[in-house]
Amino acid sequence: MLGCGSWAGSHHWWIILCGYGMEGRPRLILTLGAYYKEYDMRYEPEKWKSAYQDDGFVIVQDLLDHSTLSALRDGMDKISGDPRDLPPHLKEKIFLERDHVKNNPQWYTGSLTPEKCGNSVRQIADLALFDPVFAGLICYPPLLDVLEVLAEE
Repeated sequence: MLGCGSWAGSHHWWIILCGYGMEGRPRLILTLGAYYKEYDMRYEPEKWKSAYQDDGFVIVQDLLDHSTLSALRDGMDKISGDPRDLPPHLKEKIFLERDHVKNNPQWYTGSLTPEKCGNSVRQIADLALFDPVFAGLICYPPLLDVLEVLAEE
């Protein structure tokens, strides 16, 4: 599985490489790096394989170049700025934090109310439909390099 986004407007970017942990359950993890220039990412295939086998995920530092990261941030800002401004066919792809809190009061009673969440976006389905920059990430050469290494297993 591949995804990207920012969490509660914090602009902590991540890509998810999903595998299965020891318990057979999917494992998801974060972190996209800072800046990467002309495929200048450290190529560490053995480290990636080992991490993926041991933990079910891999963190690749400096995966994105500056312009790609900037374009992803801009795209995410357009989506999360005010989801009410999105066209109806995209608005239905957004799951707001307030709806999650409202649906799960057992986790938030006394600490967080739906009203305190404002328009924070919790989840976005079909991210590639929102902007071509997200669709382009699917074929991003450095990411494909990592996935190719992991697929060899």
